[in-house]
Amino acid sequence: AGNTENTFGLDEKTFSNWQRLKRLSEQFGDESIFESAQKLFAPTLADQVRSNIRMGNVQSYSGFDDYKGTAGSFLNQWLRKYTAEESMNPEAATYLGTIAMHHAAIEGTDESTLKQILSDSYDNMYVKSSYIWNIGQGSGLTSPMVGSAFKFKSLSSRFAPEKYFQGNETGLLDKFIKKTQDQLSKSTLKTGEALIIGKNAFLLPSRRSTNTQGEYMVVDSTGTPVINKQTNNIFQVSTKIVNGDLLMDRRVEQEDRWEKARRRRLSVIGSMRESKEMTKDGLFSGNTWFNILSKVGVGGGM
Repeated sequence: AGNTENTFGLDEKTFSNWQRLKRLSEQFGDESIFESAQKLFAPTLADQVRSNIRMGNVQSYSGFDDYKGTAGSFLNQWLRKYTAEESMNPEAATYLGTIAMHHAAIEGTDESTLKQILSDSYDNMYVKSSYIWNIGQGSGLTSPMVGSAFKFKSLSSRFAPEKYFQGNETGLLDKFIKKTQDQLSKSTLKTGEALIIGKNAFLLPSRRSTNTQGEYMVVDSTGTPVINKQTNNIFQVSTKIVNGDLLMDRRVEQEDRWEKARRRRLSVIGSMRESKEMTKDGLFSGNTWFNILSKVGVGGGM
C-alpha cells in the first residue's frame, strides 16, 4: 500500500497519525489499537455526518427559506430570536447554544421538538427571582437590551437564591433573606430610605457564583452598589451564610435517627431479657413469642 505521504495524498497531521497507528499495530496488534484509531479519525467523519443531518433538519425551520449560510450560523440567529420571543434571560442564547446544536444534529428533530427541549432546559437552568438584579434588564420587567429591538420581560437567573434553596421548601430561603436584610439594616439609601431586599435593594451575582453557591453584591434599583457605612466597602453576601443552619438541620435529623435506633435497640434488649426469664420459669409459649416479636417490629404483619 505504500508508506509515503505522497502515495496516500494525506495532509501532514493525518499522515503522522497513520504512521503512529501503523507502528502500534505492528507492536500490539490491530485489535489493541482499534479504540485509538476511532479517537484519531472518527471525529472528523462524525462531525461531517452531524453537520449534514443538522442542515437537513433546519431547512424546515422558520426563517430558513432565504438563508445562505451554514446550519450552525443559522441556529445561532434562530436561537437569539427564539429566546427573545420567549422573554428568556438575554444570556440564555449563549448557554442554550450547545444544546440546540446537539439536538438539531439528531435525525428528525423538527422545530417544535427543539423548542420544547430548549424550554425544558431553560427551566432547569434558570429560576425567576424576586431578589436578583440582572445586568441589561434592571429591576423592571420590560427593560430592553442595549442596541436590541427586543424587550426582555423575565427576571430569571442561573444564580437565583430561589434556585439554591429549592423554592424555600426547606425554609432556608427565608433564613437567607432575613440574614441579608439584617446586614442591610446598617445602611440606607442616600435619600435616607431603609433598604429592603426585593423592593429597593437587589442581589447582583458575581462571577464567583457557581451551580451550588451564589455570591452577590447588593445594589439599588439602578444597579449602583450599596456601601456598608461601617466598613466603607460594597455590601457583599453569599448563600454560605445559611450553611450553619443547613448543617444544624442535618444534625438534628441525624440525632433523631440515632434516637430511634437507640429506642429500638433498648426494646430488643428488654425483649431478650424477658425471653430469658420466661424460659427460666417455664412460661415460654407461642403467644410469648408473638409478644416478643411484636415489640421488635417483626410480628406486625401476623
